[in-house]
Amino acid sequence: MSLRQKLAPRTVVVLSLTAVAMAAVVVFMVVQYVSDNPGQANLGKGRIELNAERTAERIEETGPYPLEDPDDRRNRDVYLQHTGDDPLAGWLLILAHAPDGCAVLWDVKRDLFEAPCTRRTYPPDGTGLTTFPAPVENGKVIIDLRGS
Repeated sequence: MSLRQKLAPRTVVVLSLTAVAMAAVVVFMVVQYVSDNPGQANLGKGRIELNAERTAERIEETGPYPLEDPDDRRNRDVYLQHTGDDPLAGWLLILAHAPDGCAVLWDVKRDLFEAPCTRRTYPPDGTGLTTFPAPVENGKVIIDLRGS
C-alpha cells in the first residue's frame, strides 16, 4: 500500500498547511535578520574573482569591465580597468561617478571616461576619479567592494 492511500485527505491538508507556515516563519526570520544586520548579511556575491589573463585580454579589446555594486544602497558601481602589459599587475576599480556625482561612462571610440552631464573627460587610468585597488591572487583579479 502506498503512502498516499494511507493518509486521509484531512491529514494531507494539515501537513501541507504546517509546512507552508514553517516556511513563512523561516522567510520572516531571514528578512528580519537582514534588516537588522545589513553589514553582516551577504545574500549576494560581494567578492568576485576573475581570471586575470582572460579579463586583461577582454578589457584590451572592449574597454573597462562595468560592475554593479553588490550593495545598491551605497551607489558604488565601478569599472574594472587594467593598465600595462602584465596581466598580473595594473588592476584597479574606478568609481562610475565623477566627484560632482555625474555618472561616468566609457567612450569606446575615444578610449576614455566621460561624464555626460558635464562633458568632462577622464583618462583610462581613472585619474581625477575615485579608484580602489584590485589585487591579483593566484592569477585571479579580486573584486571586493563590501568593505570599501
